[in-house]
Order: sequence, then C-alpha cells, then structure tokens
Amino acid sequence: MRWNSQCTSPAAEAAAIASEWISVDFTCVVRLVEVAFPPGTVAYSHVHAGAGFGHLRWGYLQLEADDHAFEAHRGDTWFEAANSLVQATATLHAEETRFALCMEIPPD
Repeated sequence: MRWNSQCTSPAAEAAAIASEWISVDFTCVVRLVEVAFPPGTVAYSHVHAGAGFGHLRWGYLQLEADDHAFEAHRGDTWFEAANSLVQATATLHAEETRFALCMEIPPD
C-alpha cells in the first residue's frame, strides 16, 4: 500500500485510496450475506429481484438457473441475473456448505 502523508492512519489511507479508485452513483442498495446450508439442503426454485454474485467459501453447491447449470466448488464465484429462476443444492459430503452472496436490491 502506498502511504499518503496527509492521512493519519492506515484506515484513513485505505479510505483515501478507495475514494480515488471508486466512483459510484448508488441508485440501489447492495446486500452482502453469508449463507450456511447443512448437508443436502435445497433452496428450491426462487428468484432475486436484483442481480448479484455468489462466492463459495466451503463445501459444494449445485446451481441450476433458467439457462444453465453450474457446479460450484470451494473458491468458485458465479453470477445470478435479476429475476432468473435459480435452485441451489448443497452436497451431502460436507459438514456444511457456506457461500457469500452480494446482491443488488432495486429501489421500490
């Protein structure tokens, strides 16, 4: 990390760097959650109003969407389109399947 002498701490420096690199006009809310499934759990077909990314942290997940199927292994990241029908099934061969999901929540 480069050091900016105008900043008084590493946290302030990180915020300054982020403000230089990121310019976002938020017209929605972004939700970040971690989901934990016991072995064999099925999240039956459902849709999300906003698009988002998932990242598998532990276990194995079979994902089925409108137009594709995907086998997620630890470390894999995937995209879910808004209003796309999706079903997720956790493996029976792991104590737990965990993934992070970052989704756009469109304005009402």
